[in-house]
Amino acid sequence: MLAAILLPAAAAQAHAYLARSNPADGATLTSAPRQLRLAFSESVVLTATRVDVIGDGGHHYTPTSLRLIAGESTEDPAQVVAAIPALPRGAYRVSWQTLSADDLHTTRGVFTFGVRQAVQASPFVEPA
Repeated sequence: MLAAILLPAAAAQAHAYLARSNPADGATLTSAPRQLRLAFSESVVLTATRVDVIGDGGHHYTPTSLRLIAGESTEDPAQVVAAIPALPRGAYRVSWQTLSADDLHTTRGVFTFGVRQAVQASPFVEPA
């Protein structure tokens, strides 16, 4: 299953899938991150990208900025970096949605991490 997450999407599928994140899904951190880094299999449309961080008790932590680090082609991998406000100790669920710059298909997903609190990784769901 890990190989399916880390390997690039097949050319026939050509959508922008999340290849990895920092913090990683299921990570337990000793201190809160100041940013999230979402690495996609290909370039995405930043203005169509949404990132939502939800903590214990349903509190939303809205990213203060999003920026795109992209290659020269829409088929090159890209990263979205989201600056986030200070997070207290707890468990966090990050939901994301984006639009592939290459084929204009929407993809979305969820991952979790904890700040001084153990969490379980989100189950991997194979995109249709």
